[in-house]
Amino acid sequence: MQDFLPARAAGLRRIARIAEDVARLYGFERVEIPILERASLYRRSLGLDSDVVMKEMYSFEDKKDKNDRSDELCLRPEGTAGVVRMLIENGLTQTLPQRWFYEGAMFRRERPQRGRFRQFHQCGVECLHKPARDVYNIDKEVEVVACAWRFLIKLGLKDVIELKINWLGNTEERARYSEVLRQHFQQYAKNEALSDESIERLKRSPLRILDSKNSVDQEAIEKAPPFVLNKISQDNFDKVQESFESLKIPYSCDTRLVRGLDYYNGFVFEFVENRTERAQATVLAGGRYDGLCVELGGKNPVSAIGWAAGLERLLEFQENEKIQTADPRITKICLIGNDSFKASDYGRDLVNLIEDLRNEFCKNNFSGAAFFESSSYEEAEKTKPDYIAFVARKEGQPYQIKLTNVSTGDVVFDFDLHNSEVNFNNWLVDNFGNKNEDP
Repeated sequence: MQDFLPARAAGLRRIARIAEDVARLYGFERVEIPILERASLYRRSLGLDSDVVMKEMYSFEDKKDKNDRSDELCLRPEGTAGVVRMLIENGLTQTLPQRWFYEGAMFRRERPQRGRFRQFHQCGVECLHKPARDVYNIDKEVEVVACAWRFLIKLGLKDVIELKINWLGNTEERARYSEVLRQHFQQYAKNEALSDESIERLKRSPLRILDSKNSVDQEAIEKAPPFVLNKISQDNFDKVQESFESLKIPYSCDTRLVRGLDYYNGFVFEFVENRTERAQATVLAGGRYDGLCVELGGKNPVSAIGWAAGLERLLEFQENEKIQTADPRITKICLIGNDSFKASDYGRDLVNLIEDLRNEFCKNNFSGAAFFESSSYEEAEKTKPDYIAFVARKEGQPYQIKLTNVSTGDVVFDFDLHNSEVNFNNWLVDNFGNKNEDP
C-alpha cells in the first residue's frame, strides 16, 4: 500500500476527473458501491479457481449475530460484481438500460508486482441492457471501447498504448475449446514443461493457462491450437473490427487474450503498453459478461459490458512519459497580519478576515486560489505560496494590504483591502473571475 503526497494525489484525482467527464459524455452516471461485500459475491462471480478468489482477496469472518451466525466479508477486489449486485438488490433488472460509472479503492492480497499495490484505485464503466432478440448487437462493444479510447487519448497516452481484442465465443464454444486445450497442455504437464500454477489451472480451467505470464509456459501457449469460432460468433467479431476501422481506432487481434475472470464471454479487450516486454503491461481492460446477473441470483437475464482501469498504473505511465495534461493550478495566497491582529480589540482577527475573503470568493464562483495565514514571513515561506499578503490595520481605518509576488519579489499592489477603487477584490476578479474549473 502507499501514501500519496499532494502532487501525486492531485495527479490521481485529475485522472479520475477526466475519466468521469468522458464517461458522462457517453451517458454514464456515477454510482457508489460499498468497500465491504460478502465474500460469496466474488466466489460466485469471479470463479472459485480465479487468482483473485484463490490468492488475492482480503476476507474475514464478521462478528456473530444473536443466532450465532456470521458472514464472511471481504474488501472489494474489483467493481463489476458489486455493480451487478446493486442492480439486482435495487430491483433494476427490469429498468434497463443502466449506464454507470464508478471510481474508488480496491484491495488485493497477492504479492504486488511493479505498478501494482494491495490497495489501489480503479475507475470503470458498466453498460447493463436488455438482451437483444434473435440478433447479437455489437453497438455496445464499439461504444465502450470508443469511450475507453477517448479517455486514454485525453490522458495523453495515444502513442504509448495499443488495443488488443478477442472473441471468447458462447458457453458451448468455450467448453469445446477448453477440452481441446486440456489435451494439448496435458502433454506439456507430463514432460514438466508447465509451471505449477498452470498445472493447477489445467484441472479447473485450461483456458486460463493462455493468460499465464510465466516463462515456463510460453512454448506450450505459443503452440496451443487456435480458438475456432462458429459462423455467428465470427460474423459478430468481424462487425466489431469493421466498426473500429470506420472509427479509426487502431487494434490488433490476440487469440491468447482470455481475461482472468469467469464472467467474461464473447468480446474482450485490453489496452496495453506498446513499448515493453514486461508481463504487467495492461492499462485498461474489459469485455462482455452477459450471464453474471443470473449467476448472482437475478431473475431476469441482463446483457452487460464494461471496462476498468487502474489509476496508479495510468499515473505511472504519465510520469514515465513526462506527459503533462491540463491541470488548473491552485494559486496559494498567504496572509500575514501585523501586531494589531495578535492582540485584537477590534472584534475580528486575521482568521475572520480570511474567512470573509473565502466567502466572497465562493459567492462569485471563482476558483483556483487558496487562502491561509501564517504568523511570520519565515513560516509563510515554508508553505511555498505564490503570493504573500501583508495586512495591517488601525482602529477606525480600512485594512491595508501589500501583496507581493514571491517568485519575482514584485509588489502587485499596496492599497486598501476593500475601500479603494483598486483593491484586493478587484485583483481577485481580474485573476480568477473566469477560472471555474475544478482544481
